[in-house]
Amino acid sequence: MDARIETERLELRYPRKTDAQRIYDCMQDSEVPLNLGRAPYPYQMEDASNWLTSIPDLIAAGDEFVFLLDHPKYGVIGCIGLTRKAETVFEIGYWVGKRWWGQGYATEASRALLAWGREAQGATGFVSGYIADNPASGHVLTKVGFKTVGNIQQYVTGRACEVDAVRMVLDASAEIALQVPAH
Repeated sequence: MDARIETERLELRYPRKTDAQRIYDCMQDSEVPLNLGRAPYPYQMEDASNWLTSIPDLIAAGDEFVFLLDHPKYGVIGCIGLTRKAETVFEIGYWVGKRWWGQGYATEASRALLAWGREAQGATGFVSGYIADNPASGHVLTKVGFKTVGNIQQYVTGRACEVDAVRMVLDASAEIALQVPAH
């Protein structure tokens, strides 16, 4: 099981169990896990290990494709993935460690993963979204072509409550986007 996607500054690659420490380190700034739907907070080393253990089965089933953003100088700086929402529609989600925010890594990785999804998985459309109080994530999606279609209430594990989330599409229906997100 291996896939690699090269970008100008990054290698997107499937995670390995040995990546647990880097993932844990990136998740220690509360702004990272608190802006993700499924990540707990506080984030523990066990959370990283358990998550990494689950990934091979998800990839093998074709339900989820998870890639780490591997920088040649810094190592793992984030994560990006696709989750199947319909036969040829996928949800894209991502996070980047706070130290690397605002440097275009999420945009670069998103462009590459969207192209990979179309080529390798036959994707015809994508959905995504962001927690409303994290507009920077929405800017990434807008830069790669997504359009806003509405808002939903989404449960955020790390915040232990529902929050307002903005939903977006790229060549997909608003109906699919307005379902509860997978990431």
